[in-house]
Amino acid sequence: ADQIEVTRKSLEQAERSAADYRRSSGIVETNTEGAALLQQRMREISSQASAATLARVNEESRLERARQAAAEGNIPPDIAALPQIQRLIESREAARRQASTQAAATGERHPSVIQARALQQEAEARLQSEVTHALAAIAEDVKSARRIEEELEAGVSKAKSFLIDTRAREAELRTLQSR
Repeated sequence: ADQIEVTRKSLEQAERSAADYRRSSGIVETNTEGAALLQQRMREISSQASAATLARVNEESRLERARQAAAEGNIPPDIAALPQIQRLIESREAARRQASTQAAATGERHPSVIQARALQQEAEARLQSEVTHALAAIAEDVKSARRIEEELEAGVSKAKSFLIDTRAREAELRTLQSR
């Protein structure tokens, strides 16, 4: 009878120690379902981080293609598709046609041709300015994609650390429970 009482008190003490440890370590679930939920959450964050990496790589490629086209004197296709760029391209082409028509009719040195060429240059400058702004916007998209990727990678690291810590605490808890 004394042996049973000593064992019962020892068990109660071990259960109190385990409960105290659960509280101090923040362990809510110690079963496989809890671990599975943590692993699922980590997989979700990892998947989001992979998608963010892909988005960043795509944005960087887009920026590189756009910069290359601009360096070659072309307007990048995705920038050329923007409505304000299309209007400026049309304005530039109209100015070119007007300058060519007037030059053919009156000669290159005529004041109307000089004025038309000035309008053509002005249209070209506005277009180049808008292309530069569009390139800057793409560069900002790259920065944003990098920030998102970094935040998600930090979340993955945090989730991994939390999962590792939780498993270590659960192992300690099992050790306490087995005493």
